[in-house]
Amino acid sequence: MAQIYELWQQTYPREAAPCIRLGFVSATLGNWGKKLEEWREALRLDPNGSAQHSLLALAYKAFNRLDEAEALYEQAEEQLVEVLDDGGNPVADGESGTAVVTVLHARVMPFVRYVLGDRVVKGPAPCSCGAPFGTLRSIDGREIDRLQLGNGKTGHAFELLNILVLSDTSWIRQYQLVQDEAGFIDVRIWPMRAPDPGVLEHLRSKLQERTAGTVIRMKLVDGMELDSRGKFHMCRCSLE
Repeated sequence: MAQIYELWQQTYPREAAPCIRLGFVSATLGNWGKKLEEWREALRLDPNGSAQHSLLALAYKAFNRLDEAEALYEQAEEQLVEVLDDGGNPVADGESGTAVVTVLHARVMPFVRYVLGDRVVKGPAPCSCGAPFGTLRSIDGREIDRLQLGNGKTGHAFELLNILVLSDTSWIRQYQLVQDEAGFIDVRIWPMRAPDPGVLEHLRSKLQERTAGTVIRMKLVDGMELDSRGKFHMCRCSLE
């Protein structure tokens, strides 16, 4: 796994994500110094990333390097993180929304409600640890096309994609969620081999539980369509 992340890092040297993952690998192997090095590099590459701030702060606290941990917390005081619904309104504790950040103290480039592109669940404020900051209960994943559900609401595609990820995918080459017709979600699967009897129906029933009545249609395909720029999207919804 480390070799994959190192190749990722070499291929895309400006991305913070491989540094974060290499930090976890180093921690698993007991190389704590390397873990800190990787997470510091992630913070350098992406100073606005929430993951590297929190991971590095917790690591500093674990090493009793409290001054450095406090410095990261002080940076948090200069940033306002809000969780907004689809209409741009703040959500309540426990509700899902889009994470936005406001920074007014950056002289070169202050910004207001900058959309990070992450779907998160708002937590209580202030933090139960005593810090005077808001919290997040979870980070659900990147913002992608949302799916229209049978109850009139929209759902994040990861709620369905996670079911596919946690199932037996040994026979699946690639999968995709497509919603081009109201009331239906097509689950397109490009198989490496024919699925075992009952597998498709089992997957369909598990997915159906999360759609509030929107009908799941399982479709085996011979390949995946790319967009006009040649990119693949795990979820595509053409409904307004």
